[in-house]
Amino acid sequence: MDSENEDRPVGGRAGLTSRRRLIGVWAALAVALLATLTGWWLYSRWSWGLLSVGVRAVHQQHYHRAMIDFRRAAAAGIGPAMGDIGVLYARGQGVPRDYAKAMAWFRKGVAAGDGGAMGDIGVLYACGQGVPRDYSKAMAWFRKGVAAGDGGAMAGIGGLYACGQGVPRDYSKAMAWFRKGVAAGDGGAMAGIGELYARSQGVPRDYAKAMAWFRKGVAAGSGRAMANVGVLYALGNGVPRSYGKAMAWYRRGVAAGSGRAMTNIGVLYARGQGVPRDYAKAMEWFRKGVAGGAGSAMDGMGDLYEKGRGVPRDYFKAMEWFRKGVAAGDGGAMAGIGELYARGQGVPRDYAKAMAWYRRGVAAGSGRAMTNIGVLYARGQGVPRDYAKAMEWFRKGVAAGMGRAMGNIGVLYALGHGVPQDYAEAIKWYRKAAGAGDGDAMKNLGLLFENGQGVPRDYSKAMEWFRKGVAAGDGGAMDGIGGLYVRGRGVPRDSAKAMEWFRKGVAAGSGGAMTNVGVLYAVGNGVPQSYVKAIKWFRKGAAAGIGRAMCNIGMLYSLGCGVPQDYAKAKKWFRKGAAAGDGRAMTNLGLLFENGQGLPQDYAKAMEWFRRGVAVGDGGAMNNLGGLYMNGLGVPQDYAKAMKWFRKGAAAGNGRAMTNIGTLYAFGNGMPRSYAKAMQWWRKGAAAGIGLAMTDLAWLYGDGLGVPRDRTMKMYWLQKAEASGDPGAAAVAKQAIAQIRQAQGSRKSGR
Repeated sequence: MDSENEDRPVGGRAGLTSRRRLIGVWAALAVALLATLTGWWLYSRWSWGLLSVGVRAVHQQHYHRAMIDFRRAAAAGIGPAMGDIGVLYARGQGVPRDYAKAMAWFRKGVAAGDGGAMGDIGVLYACGQGVPRDYSKAMAWFRKGVAAGDGGAMAGIGGLYACGQGVPRDYSKAMAWFRKGVAAGDGGAMAGIGELYARSQGVPRDYAKAMAWFRKGVAAGSGRAMANVGVLYALGNGVPRSYGKAMAWYRRGVAAGSGRAMTNIGVLYARGQGVPRDYAKAMEWFRKGVAGGAGSAMDGMGDLYEKGRGVPRDYFKAMEWFRKGVAAGDGGAMAGIGELYARGQGVPRDYAKAMAWYRRGVAAGSGRAMTNIGVLYARGQGVPRDYAKAMEWFRKGVAAGMGRAMGNIGVLYALGHGVPQDYAEAIKWYRKAAGAGDGDAMKNLGLLFENGQGVPRDYSKAMEWFRKGVAAGDGGAMDGIGGLYVRGRGVPRDSAKAMEWFRKGVAAGSGGAMTNVGVLYAVGNGVPQSYVKAIKWFRKGAAAGIGRAMCNIGMLYSLGCGVPQDYAKAKKWFRKGAAAGDGRAMTNLGLLFENGQGLPQDYAKAMEWFRRGVAVGDGGAMNNLGGLYMNGLGVPQDYAKAMKWFRKGAAAGNGRAMTNIGTLYAFGNGMPRSYAKAMQWWRKGAAAGIGLAMTDLAWLYGDGLGVPRDRTMKMYWLQKAEASGDPGAAAVAKQAIAQIRQAQGSRKSGR
């Protein structure tokens, strides 16, 4: 789902409640009063009265009754009634949706001089409903409607300029045409001006002015305007966020026939905003939106099937619904198809096709598509990695009101990709995105507080932001809470609660949560250890596009855990993870080349893959680059360069890099020997869970290097290393502990 805003033309009938309709009725009656009291006059007045009765029936959603009244009025030659019959066919209200019949009735209305019908034909061409999409024909029909004084047609031309459909995007011209529509009393035009202010298109963003224009549109009976008032409340733009008020306005829009309002009610249920999360009700409302012709509802249906929310995950049905949304002109649905190709879901992964669909979405004004193009450039998927272009596209997404685009700019600053690393700037963008309702940004704020990046480490604030993300329906935030329980950060360590939160994240479609469930099974944390179940969950995460899950599958093949050891399969999965942007997968590919596992030993290629990992911020890659320089593998031995890379890895939180810095100090490689500094860095490595750092600390205490000899502390660190889960360090520690106990036993027996 792109957002609560639907990317489609503003023009055509805002609804059968438009002031143009009422003015037409009363103007005709005024003319009739000038005639003599003849039977013809009485019949004409009765016919126009039927039109008014039909309009009231539509307000009450009595579409069958409305059709009867409109048909009687049409039989009397009332052009607007013919146009309204066309609207019912176009929307499928009271009759099966039939664009061919809608077109036939609109043409009858045109022949009877109804300007609104001319605008409605323009909408069919603009949306490609029952006819091939043709913006030039849409413009031609809108101009005919304008000549007949129809405000909806004026709004339609404004919509074409606002979206850049068939004409260069020009917000000043859009504003000019919307204002003409306003002068003609069209509520849709009023809504269009409000959208320009809400999205900062051609005018400074001003939610107060947006609200004022939406309310004018509401007074003119525009369901689109009612839906937009709801959007402001849902996002907290210019007003305190209130999902209750958003729902109330969406329901008013529904009563006015707005498919967008129906869709947005579905969004609230899908996200659990102001109502309990209920995918069945979301589906119900999306189907209503579909019946109302809302392409965004079709996109919403596709999203449910893509993520398996309330229905079994089915990429083929997702594609089917996205294509229906595309046929309705919805840019979000175009972006949805692009995402399926980018992730290889139901179709072979194809970044070129993904890019093509994203660009179609951009042409339809989709901020989601703009943001996704930025993602391709940020990850170097199908295009050379280019953070400058990524930033450019994210900023376009921001201009379209996409919270995720704001969050992605924050990610670039947090990682220092294409811009200097700046956590303060990252936090600023994350907060903007969070203010726009983006749960992923809330999760990222939680991670900054958890890791103490740019802010003091504060697990309670991390939990607070994760919970906000959960309230916004973000599965990654649920995954984040699970991570706090796994690591015992700010809460007691509790594997059962961690699993509970990971499973909630899974239900919300989080591939990261699926991956973490696999990790718990792989290490036997709170559940019986099972590589079979681990790989099952990693495969689910991989299917959701999570590079870390792909990397983990590669690790199982590399180590022969739960599967026969197979370096060829390990390499295949590492390459998949690398293609998905996972730095650890890139690093592991480098290690295969460094160690000659399953392929020829090649330090140059190892260096190449480590550098790719460095480019995406992987601390392990930085550490391994340092290792090549420290050991002179494929490059001249250079302790200064080794230290530089180890320090970068340590700054990225890599415990092995911290341990290696301690090693350089302990042996005086490239610098004066300093056991005190070695102790300092090995403690950091041990705190990061590195078993080798623990055995090294045991060595210092055992030999009294830089510290007084302390056999108790030596045993303490050996026991920590044995329990660390690091097979190499555990084996060393186990042997050392056995030797100590054997020696102790010998001394006792000697007495």
